[in-house]
Amino acid sequence: MRQFLSEAFAPTFAGQFLLRLEAPHDFGKGPLKKGGGGMLAWFVSGLLPLKTHGESGQTKSRMTVLVRPDWLEVPPSVIVPEQFIRRDSNWHTYEDGRLCYVLEEEWRDRLGRILTQNSEDICFLMDYAATWLLSASDSLITRHLLGARHGIEKWPDDWQAYAHGEDGVKEYRREKGAP
Repeated sequence: MRQFLSEAFAPTFAGQFLLRLEAPHDFGKGPLKKGGGGMLAWFVSGLLPLKTHGESGQTKSRMTVLVRPDWLEVPPSVIVPEQFIRRDSNWHTYEDGRLCYVLEEEWRDRLGRILTQNSEDICFLMDYAATWLLSASDSLITRHLLGARHGIEKWPDDWQAYAHGEDGVKEYRREKGAP
């Protein structure tokens, strides 16, 4: 059932970002280039007003969200082409500009739990997931912006984030009480 919901509602979920990001927009469907195995994904581009960590929404960041048909299992990719984004794992980004805004296991766990708790209400879940993605992205983008503005070279210890790779997954599992 969840696979059907994920595939059937992928374009609708992508539409959540079209409604929430500011113009100019781009929206469409195309093949994933990296590790997609020919899978098609929906993409939405627009401007995200930055509203975390002291920002008021005046500063806006370009971003593209790629929604795969298995978005209930795999979080959408968020790509930010801004110059101030450091393509460095210590700053929670990949070399290609994608943000590491959530652990895949955390995404899957939380969305699965919410879907179960809300009687498979896919509309509620899409709203929740889009809000979470944009909020987490806003936070990470704003931290990059602050780092650039203030010459911060190293990710500050007081900026909470999971560790990288398998260490981050282990940290998440410890927090949720799983082996």
